[in-house]
Formats: sequence, C-alpha cells, structure tokens
Amino acid sequence: MNQLTLSYSKKDMFETCKYRYHLHYDRRVEPSDIVISLVSGRLAHDAIAHAEQKNKDPLEIYIKLAEAEKGFTDLPEYSLGLDLISNWQEWKNSRPEDEIVKGIELLFKIFTPSGILFFGKFDRIAYIPSKDLWLITDYKTGKNKVPRNKVKSNLQLNAYILGFLTKNKVPREKLRAEFLYLRDLNVRGVEGDEAETSTIERDIEKTYHEIMEEKVFPRNESWACKYCQFKTLCQQERGVF
Repeated sequence: MNQLTLSYSKKDMFETCKYRYHLHYDRRVEPSDIVISLVSGRLAHDAIAHAEQKNKDPLEIYIKLAEAEKGFTDLPEYSLGLDLISNWQEWKNSRPEDEIVKGIELLFKIFTPSGILFFGKFDRIAYIPSKDLWLITDYKTGKNKVPRNKVKSNLQLNAYILGFLTKNKVPREKLRAEFLYLRDLNVRGVEGDEAETSTIERDIEKTYHEIMEEKVFPRNESWACKYCQFKTLCQQERGVF
C-alpha cells in the first residue's frame, strides 16, 4: 500500500462524509452528479488565475470558459460568476501600488513531525515592500465564512504559512495568510506569528491515523449532501430513488 498523503480537500472530505471520501479516493469512482452551484465558483477561480498569469482580462476568460460548459450560460449561476469576477477586479484595483505578485497557483508540501506529507496550492503570493510583508491570498467563492474566533486555528491558513516557511526564510511576523471572499470582498486572515501551526500539525496526524484505521466508511447525511458529486450513486447504493 502506498504512503497516504493528505491535502485540505482530502481531510475535509473525510471529516464531512467518510463514504464520499471512500468513493472518491479509495474506489476512484467517477462522479455521478454535476453540482451546478459550484461551477460558477470553479470557472471564476480558473479565470482569475489565468488572468494574473497571462496578464489578460479575467472577464473574457470567464465567458469563454462558461461557454465551453454546455448550457451553463443560460443558468442563473452564470451571472454569479460574472459578479465574482467583477468583485475581484475591484479588489485588484485597490491593491497597493508597490505590491509585487510573486506566484499564482503554486504547489507546496509540508511534513509533520512524524513525517506525514500534506500538500496544497497557493492561489496567490505577493510581496508588499512598503510594509515588508508577504501575503498569501486564497480566493473563496462560496457563502460560508470561517468564524472570526476560529481564523487563527484554521487548518488551511496554517498550512499556507507552514508551506511558505518550508521554502522561504522569512520571519513569521512578516507573513500573513488570508481568505478573500469574492461575494462581498470580506477578508479574514492570520499573521504568521499568531498562527497555531503546531496544533494544526497534530490535527493532520490525527486525521491521517483515523483514515488508516477506518474500515467501514459510513455515510453522513448532512447539508453537504446537496453539494455532493456522488449523490445519485449514494442514493442508488442505499436503495433510495
């Protein structure tokens, strides 16, 4: 058996629904459903990344990507993506003049003290000379936000900080990781010297051992079911139609 590696998506899926995790990562089943409500966010995210990498208009890129999704431009979700792009452009125009974008869609990996590999991807890394600050930004397109009292302990933000520090010798106080919520441009983040990275490393190790020891992978019926790409398959296997 190959060494299990973890990412935020894998960990989150296991904790949300072990059965969904089993279908996706163990059985490698093809999704049975397309969740339209998630398409606009995915396309907007891709358009923004391409725009910054190639210095092109994100709106034009989004429209082309949307047109490639059969029937999507006729749905209300298409307009949501347009709004997300418009909001991102507003945010981009408000950035400090001396901000330097250092990387877009960059992979990173970290090892916990016991050697467990956790990997992820930075949406955007920038450096602001006037503040001597490195800024990691992760774009969020959904409605839900991390509660403010849980930002410092958020797994994803802490992983960004650990991942960055693994390759860059930067004082923690000169580093910040944040979520940018594109629906309303709300920002929630944590400074590098306030992040609870050691707690997160223990949490990753805990989930790793839970996955390795899991034998049943039970379903968890919750609000997340309506966003599940295996909803139809799950219902069929349960005998629900």
